[in-house]
Amino acid sequence: TMLTILSTASKISQERGFEVKYFYVHTPIDSELPTKGSRLGHSLRLFQLYNRFYLSKICRIYGLRSKDVVFTNFIKPLTLKENIYRKEKVLDINYHDVLIGDLIYDTYLRYRDKPTLNFDNDFWDIYSYGLTLSEKWDNFFKKNKIDFIVLPYCTYLHWGIPTRIALSYGIDVISYGSNQYILTSISQSYPFHTKNFHLYRSLFSNQENKNEKKAIAKELLTSRLQGKIDQGISYMEKSAFSENSDFSFDPPDTMKWCVIYLHCFFDSPHVFGSGLFCDFYEWTEYLLDKASRNKHIMYYVKPHPNGMAGNDDVLQQFERKFTNSLNISFLPKETSNKAILEKNPDAIFTFYGTVAHEFAACGVPVVLAGDNPHQQYQFIYQPDSLLEYDCFIDNVGEFGLPEKYSLDDIYEFFYMHYMYYTAEFDSSNASVDLDMVKGHANYPDIEIAQLIYE
Repeated sequence: TMLTILSTASKISQERGFEVKYFYVHTPIDSELPTKGSRLGHSLRLFQLYNRFYLSKICRIYGLRSKDVVFTNFIKPLTLKENIYRKEKVLDINYHDVLIGDLIYDTYLRYRDKPTLNFDNDFWDIYSYGLTLSEKWDNFFKKNKIDFIVLPYCTYLHWGIPTRIALSYGIDVISYGSNQYILTSISQSYPFHTKNFHLYRSLFSNQENKNEKKAIAKELLTSRLQGKIDQGISYMEKSAFSENSDFSFDPPDTMKWCVIYLHCFFDSPHVFGSGLFCDFYEWTEYLLDKASRNKHIMYYVKPHPNGMAGNDDVLQQFERKFTNSLNISFLPKETSNKAILEKNPDAIFTFYGTVAHEFAACGVPVVLAGDNPHQQYQFIYQPDSLLEYDCFIDNVGEFGLPEKYSLDDIYEFFYMHYMYYTAEFDSSNASVDLDMVKGHANYPDIEIAQLIYE
């Protein structure tokens, strides 16, 4: 990753006449922060992270000057416990009007392996750390004239904090947050490394050969539904639409039924923005609580096939809680979506998953629960309130496809989400026989400006 950043920064500096000056090295926060225990233990931990030998090693590996390395993750031994007593209030936390609450929330889930937020010591550590890191970056940008920063992601505290503080100073931010596209410029209105789906419709309206592009999108989507893995879902170990003869899926003929597609409980629930629920655990619990009261409807629950370690334990908790709810059935995560489609579900529920456009393309009603890439289109249902969401949970089989459902819109969305952002510099240029993780990138002989998409 560092080598890829250096390569990108070098190319920008050559084109714009900038000097590549500072190199951000964030120290580990994957494990518990050094704010607990004795002062001696805290000091020893800091020495491990910030000693001269470690700095020399970093410089030797990446060919840097020690004075240009920025260690911004210094952690004060703070114990901050403010008047924050609800999860929703965490999402409103800001540093000098720069929103950082969602970064604190998602960092807690991901780096403490917690499916939902609790106001425990881990949370207060992350909270204190977020404020300290914000202060460090604020002071850094005050003292140094920076024109560009380049980083991989804009989520979690490591990268989200410098991204948002930089934007507040009017500094340009470039990110490469996905193998589906390479570089994207980040804005204050959409400070995420995911593609800005709010622009999909307006950007497509200015495209030439619209029908041809929709036809190409249709071909690729059809291939995916037949079990092929394309670049857009390259993170999948196996296609969710592949054949699966090991499991018999037989929903009752006498009941309406749907499938709830779970997310990884430790993944970032705010990578596209906000939602009806603070996290995937709250969403799952709410949905299943409501479902358990609707004895006349069958609800199947399908786990995320590529969830992080710990998901199975969380899933078992839900299975135990709803073991007496005969209308809730937990499917093996290997269950094929093709097998589910063949049985004609009355609806599916997902927070923001790719199954939304995949099942919608097959004529299945889809209900989402948060900001998502499909938001500018009307081929899925997007409730604005819990009251509206309840109506969908309680009335599976009573609603069909949305009134303005359009296959053409699905193909347009698919083109914009998976193909538009690679029109000039697609992922094959960077990763076919190369390795972005190891920093091997193959930049074509065109200017960086041509590779950056708003």
